[in-house]
Amino acid sequence: MRWTASAAAAVALVAGLPTIATAQVTPAAGAGEASHATGTVHNESAASRCLIWRRTSDNYEGLTAGYSWAWNVVVGPGDSGDRVREIQCLTDFWVGEPSLLDGDYGPATEQAVRDAQAALPGCAADGVVGPDTWRCLRDGGQRR
Repeated sequence: MRWTASAAAAVALVAGLPTIATAQVTPAAGAGEASHATGTVHNESAASRCLIWRRTSDNYEGLTAGYSWAWNVVVGPGDSGDRVREIQCLTDFWVGEPSLLDGDYGPATEQAVRDAQAALPGCAADGVVGPDTWRCLRDGGQRR
């Protein structure tokens, strides 16, 4: 199953999020829903090259790029993997300046996290993603 750019834009519109010029989305293995975006996004100021949507389930509600559902795991410099890709997509979404989507928490990702933390209410700009920053990235700094 592949979503077209118009389907990705429709998801973004329904979720009340900025639209994306082009994206291909592949389903999560066994999950039955979109997992992550691939391809080139031409309107990088809207949402970078990641498809971001709001996911709501029994134990999860918030924005996601589909790489990770983490909320309370501390992720920082030197870490790597899907949690970092999730952070890279969410910081791109909030800050609007695409960074590498490489899954490595290096200096560029640390700066993107600091920029997002500074832009979102309720976040301490320390460059590390802990429970408070996850909440900010998932909910735009809104407190529950």
